[in-house]
Amino acid sequence: MTLTLDNGTSAPVNKLSLKEWRKFMAEFLSSNPNASAAWDIMGCVRGPDSPSERPDMDSAAASRSYTGRRKRKYETVEVLREAMFFGYMGGGARSHKGDHVLLPPSNKWDHFDRHVSRAAQAIGIPVRTKDEETS
Repeated sequence: MTLTLDNGTSAPVNKLSLKEWRKFMAEFLSSNPNASAAWDIMGCVRGPDSPSERPDMDSAAASRSYTGRRKRKYETVEVLREAMFFGYMGGGARSHKGDHVLLPPSNKWDHFDRHVSRAAQAIGIPVRTKDEETS
């Protein structure tokens, strides 16, 4: 695959500099009708911030927060990572093949959960909620 650069030349994707890729993404995100879905997908690569360990927690509370955050990542981000770039990001310790993402009941969604839902829909992964799983 090649992209046309600012100077009118074409370059294979594997030869793009980080600056050229950033320019491409800036153009894509500012003018492409799929920009919102791309933003949701990119926003889900890292994962949730909560529950998160804080310096004021004792080790038991920090451990519970870490475990809770890892569980959220396992149910969401790690499934998306496997599918978002056609398996390229998958295969690592922090990814797994899943057939759906699992979110809290929709009335308890936070900002991250909304990104996960939209990203999953954009790449064709079903969204299930914990209230569906228990009924």
